[in-house]
Parts: sequence; structure tokens; C-alpha cells
Amino acid sequence: MKLTKGQLGTDPVRALNHWIDEAVSAGGDEAMTFTLATVDDTGAPDARVVIIRTSDDDGLTFYSDTRSAKGAQLSAEPRAALVRYWPALKRQVRVRGKVEVLPSSDIDAAFVSRERRSQLGYWSNEQSAAIADRAALERQLDEVIARFEGQDVPRPEHWVVYRIRPEYIEFWQSGERHLHDRIAFTLRDGSWQSERLQP
Repeated sequence: MKLTKGQLGTDPVRALNHWIDEAVSAGGDEAMTFTLATVDDTGAPDARVVIIRTSDDDGLTFYSDTRSAKGAQLSAEPRAALVRYWPALKRQVRVRGKVEVLPSSDIDAAFVSRERRSQLGYWSNEQSAAIADRAALERQLDEVIARFEGQDVPRPEHWVVYRIRPEYIEFWQSGERHLHDRIAFTLRDGSWQSERLQP
């Protein structure tokens, strides 16, 4: 199947959301795992897999701890890249853009929607920090469970929802004879410009 500009339309965010919906239909919740790339304060790249929680006209969101490595990196340089390949569909998307923290009311609503065990987990560890051993980690969780027994778990200040607002979106689809289709959209002066790239 060949990919054309006409199939994607003029709004790449809408096209991205459509591709994500199709990937979820084909592969379930795992289709929402993306590799997130950031840079540290020396400019060195860093990457890890995150779960994209929502994808809409405003961008893509994911949860994180502001004290984590990626939290520190995004605080210093609030830009990131995402990439996801869906083998079943033979498609890949790449996204780059600015990153922002959602308003507190939206973060609170997201936290309330999480299972209690997840809420407790967010309190029980400092993501990316060193710890002596597994037993110490389990003790931290046991202490948090006891601390909030019989009451709602409040949202810790360090738990936030980040949103990536796309400025570049590239759609890749496998083609025969290595003639893969690549169509890239770049946001310039508030308007999306598209171009076809060689494989």
C-alpha cells in the first residue's frame, strides 16, 4: 500500500491520531508505547519508553516524576522527540516538539483516574534515584501503604503530566523494493508545510 500526501490531509496531528487509533485497534494498549528522547545539560541524548496517555489536537501526553532524569532534562530543555514503529501495520511515526506541564487541575484529574496501587507507587519511590537494594524499595512502598491506609491518596507535587506539542511529524510506511514512503510535516509560522522524503 502506497502512502500519499492526500491520504494524510493537511492536518498531520489529526492524521497522527488516526494512525494511533488504527494501531490500538490492531495491537491493543501496547500500541501506545513510544520511545521518548531528551537531552541532558551537556547535550548528551537520552531515551526511554513511555506510555502515551492521550493524543488529541493539543498534542501527546505522558506521566512522569519531575525528579526523574527525564524530568530534570525537560526542565532544562523543554523539547523532546518521540518515535514508534508498529510492526503489524509496517508504519512508523516520528514527532518532535516543545514540552509543557499541564495545569494542576488537569494533573489532579489524571491522578484521580489512576488505580490506588499506582497512586501509592508514585509516592513510594524517587524515580531514577539510586537505592541500596530491592528490599529497601519494598520497605518504602510498605511505609506509604501504612501512611495512607483508610484515606484517599493525594497527588504528590512531583507527579505531573507532560504534553508534547508537535512541531514536526513524519509518517513512514513500508514499501516494496525498499521504496518506503516518508512524508514529513513541519510547523512554520503557525502553518503546517509538508514534503515527501526519500527513503
